[in-house]
This record gives sequence, structure tokens and C-alpha cells, in this order.
Amino acid sequence: MKAIKEAQNLDINDNCTTCGSTLDIGAVINEEDNVLEIKLDLTEQAELEVISLVSEAQKQFETVKYTIDKSEHSLILKLEFDVAVEKMLFQIQKLGL
Repeated sequence: MKAIKEAQNLDINDNCTTCGSTLDIGAVINEEDNVLEIKLDLTEQAELEVISLVSEAQKQFETVKYTIDKSEHSLILKLEFDVAVEKMLFQIQKLGL
């Protein structure tokens, strides 16, 4: 660690305490975390957005299932993917999360 700090540019402040550590990917991705829940205020635009999100999800992942719960003030879209990684990809690509 001392050699790494000595080799660093003085403009870099790297205080990483886990550098070089390994990580079990199962600690980051729970295989059962395959349902994406999106809550939107109830508006006409939100209804169009939900339809668009369902269409995009089904286009990319043919087996995705969905439910839409509508209350007095909100829409809740639940997209159920086969595996957690599909959910993560969809979040990153379509929602910018």
C-alpha cells in the first residue's frame, strides 16, 4: 500500500481501504430481486409512460410480466423479469439508474 501511495500523483487523493479486495457478486445482486416497481403520479402522461415502459421491457425481454395498480393519486407499474440482471439492465438502459 505504501508503494501505491508513493507512486500516486500528488493531485490524487485515494483513500480506498478495499483496493485489491475480492467481492462475491452475490453480495451485490440478489437473485430473487427481479421485480422492478415504478411509482408515478396519476396523470395522462404517466399512463402513456407506463405503456411505453411495458412495451420497451417486452421488446427487450420477451418473458417479462407486468401489473399496473392504479390508485386515486398514483400508478404503480411492476415489471417481473426472469432474473435480477435483466431488471438491472432495464433500469440502467431505460431509467438511467
